[in-house]
Parts: sequence; C-alpha cells; structure tokens
Amino acid sequence: MKKTIIMLACAGILVAGALGCDDDDDDDIVGEEVLESEFRVIHTGVGVPQVDVYLDDTLLIEALDHGESSGYEIVPSGAHTIEVTPAGSTDTMITLDEHGLEPQAGTTLFIMGSPADFRPVVTIDSQDPAADKAFVRFVHAAPDVPAVDVRTGSEGGAPVFEGVSFGVVTEYTELRPGGYIFVITDSENAAPVAAFEEAEIEAGNVYSFTVLGTLTPGDEHDFMARVYVDNDGGDAFAELVPEMLQQPQAGDSAGTGE
Repeated sequence: MKKTIIMLACAGILVAGALGCDDDDDDDIVGEEVLESEFRVIHTGVGVPQVDVYLDDTLLIEALDHGESSGYEIVPSGAHTIEVTPAGSTDTMITLDEHGLEPQAGTTLFIMGSPADFRPVVTIDSQDPAADKAFVRFVHAAPDVPAVDVRTGSEGGAPVFEGVSFGVVTEYTELRPGGYIFVITDSENAAPVAAFEEAEIEAGNVYSFTVLGTLTPGDEHDFMARVYVDNDGGDAFAELVPEMLQQPQAGDSAGTGE
C-alpha cells in the first residue's frame, strides 16, 4: 500500500507552503516547509508472517510478504516511532522508538531473524549512482549461515565482501556493469556455500545483494538470494536461485556470529 503522510502547521499541524491560518492576534502564519524522507521495509524474516508497518500509529505498509520490498514511501523526516505487527493484527513484533529519518535520504528497515529472535536492521541507502557505474552492497539475512565471503565468478575468485556475519549490511562497493555469478564461501575455511545463477548489474543502479532463508534441509525456508534495487522506487528485485548449494554437515559451525 502506497501512502504519503502529510503534516500541517495550523493548530499543531505542519504543511509545506503558506497557509491562511490566523492565530489569536489574527496574524498570518507563514507555513514551514516539511523536509521529506524515503522509507521502505524489506521482509527477510524466517518463519515470520506477512507484516504491517505503522509510522506514529498510522498504517504505512500493509501485508508485506517474506522476500518482498515495500518500495519507498514518502514520509516527513525527523524522529518517528516505527512498529511492525503481523498483518491485520495490533500485536507488536518490533518497535523502534524515536527513530530518526534523515531528510532527503532513503532508509530501509530490514526485518531479519525469527519470531524468537528478531534482528531489525536499519540502513541509509545510496540512491544517486553515476550514470556509467553500478554499486552493490551485501546483506546477510540467513540466520543459520556462518560468516561468509562473497566472490564473483568462482569460489577461487577474489572476494568482493569478506567476513560478513548474519545481520550485517556492508557498505556499497563499485562494480563494473555486466553479468556476475556471485559465489558465497565460508569466511573461516573458504568452503563453498552457494553459487547463484548469473545476475545482470546495470549502470546507473544501486543494489542490495541479499541472502535469505536457511540452509537447514527439509524446512520451509529455501535458501536463496534476491538483488533489490535501491534507487528509483525501491520495490524492484531479481530472485537468484542457487545453482550449487552446500548443505551444512553435522558438527559444522553455523550461526549468527558477530
């Protein structure tokens, strides 16, 4: 659900532009410009149902499913209370009190973890790439996967990102536009974890390459990757299916890491 929140500055309400509101002295009040932010939610939680997201008790995002991006909503900048509930319910799952949204910036709330261990992660997104470049960051949202390196081309390729643990979102790095096969290896012993089908990285875009789901055999949360576009509307993504997937063996170390 797309929704623009507007605040007005008459009788305690703010609005952009001048309003013909009179105070007790009948003096005109010149309206103050409200600075705006862009805010979205990406649902990567494991075993977490569809969610609703409230901004200051106002429903902003409705019935967001696992793996989906809400796309950016235009909201006033400044401090807000952000609440996440199961879709159609008022039971609070996650609350961020007085969380600041920067003016003229894009912010993403990644819902990570499980109902027993939520890991909300908030990031400031880059939205202004050069026309001839592409930028990518890595988001580790798979809770039973150990810290990993992300390589391109093969498991022996040079790492693009190193030692990234569950719940971590890296800084952006520049990649030349083109087709990439992303390969994930265990950062401790370089053992292969997964290799994904080729992804096309286009000039002028900014991406969040995100792994989600689990490696646990037989559960309902297939391990996969999604490449979310962080500029434009922020709701586009491509799903990458693993072409090679190494299941963890008994005794292997896996977990959140820090």
